[in-house]
Amino acid sequence: MNLTRLPSAQRLVTPWQRLRQGVDMLMGWLPLLLLGAGLLFSVWLVRSTPAGPAPATVKTPTQEADYEVRGFNLKTYDLQGQLKSAMTGVSAAHSPLTLTTLVQQPRVLIYKQGRVTSATANQALANEDGSEVQLLGQAVIHRDPTDDAPEAMNMRSEFLHFFANTDVVQTDLPVEIHKGPNSFKADSMHADNLNQLFGMQGRVKAVLHPKKDE
Repeated sequence: MNLTRLPSAQRLVTPWQRLRQGVDMLMGWLPLLLLGAGLLFSVWLVRSTPAGPAPATVKTPTQEADYEVRGFNLKTYDLQGQLKSAMTGVSAAHSPLTLTTLVQQPRVLIYKQGRVTSATANQALANEDGSEVQLLGQAVIHRDPTDDAPEAMNMRSEFLHFFANTDVVQTDLPVEIHKGPNSFKADSMHADNLNQLFGMQGRVKAVLHPKKDE
């Protein structure tokens, strides 16, 4: 007896199953797609980003003066409007490296407590706020007499370092001082006018005159 083989029934695929197959295929390719998209985005970002600004060049201070004035007359006043000091000079050059000003042929006048102090030299080197002034070459400081200090005073040296805030004058070079009829010579000096103290070192020579009886 011959048996005829019946054809197999075709498997029906529902739309839901087709959708799941597509999702499974997409999930399999998703890592590769993300990697390619990331690579393309990186290339686009590098090409489209503008170049950054060139690094700023830092200008280092030099010994050369950043400004220079000639034939100047400088005056400073206190908070009450009273004249505090005045300086004139042939020229002045400011150094940005040391923050100092070199003055040629300076003449300085300082007004304090009714007393006038003048200073002259071949050169003067002052800091930014004028609280320190170094007098260089034939330096002379003169103080006029007052009621409290009736004797005038002169200091002479090749170098005098004046501190305006503390009213101190010092030098490491030979100095000559005249105060009234008396005179002093020394190899170095530290004078504190605020506390009325004079310190002289090295070879000290003094010439003192007795006070005349009134």
